[in-house]
Amino acid sequence: MSRLGISNPNNAANDAPIPPIDNKKRSSYGCLIGTMVGCGGLTVMLVIVGALAVQNVGRNPDFQKAFGKAASIGPCSQNLVQIRDALKLYKHDHHNKYPADLTELTSRYLKNPNALGCGNSKETEEKMEYFRPDPDPDPESVVVRVKSIEINIAKQHQITYLAIRANGDIIQQQSAVQILIPANAKSADD
Repeated sequence: MSRLGISNPNNAANDAPIPPIDNKKRSSYGCLIGTMVGCGGLTVMLVIVGALAVQNVGRNPDFQKAFGKAASIGPCSQNLVQIRDALKLYKHDHHNKYPADLTELTSRYLKNPNALGCGNSKETEEKMEYFRPDPDPDPESVVVRVKSIEINIAKQHQITYLAIRANGDIIQQQSAVQILIPANAKSADD
């Protein structure tokens, strides 16, 4: 038998049968190695694409501003809970009427006057917008809202708000505007 395990017809003394190859063992190891190489290559590609995306996003000032504001969503939500509770107490004391302005809450009902704004600093702080409802408002109408994220990407302008509804729900609203035909675009008649 030769070194390769193949029978040599010129050497009859060593003409022993060739042992069968265990294909299960061989194929499972080959599959494992192939999978590891494939997954490793895929992982490397994902890391490279992710790094390029982060690098490009990091250069865009709109994304930087949005990520900074996204970090303030938690504290903004807490401020909205404080305002919601203060409005509830105010309405209880004033025959179910809403205040004329949110600043009426600060003296007695809102212990933290800074809750009337959201942001990480004075430069990025957004003030709460107040929409005084009718005496019997639609439960889903927005009473208070604050802009949490604003992004301009190409021709799309997107704003995300956190808001308090008349029924007390704290919600997130999104508004997206995409310019289809710019104002300075030439018409077909030109």
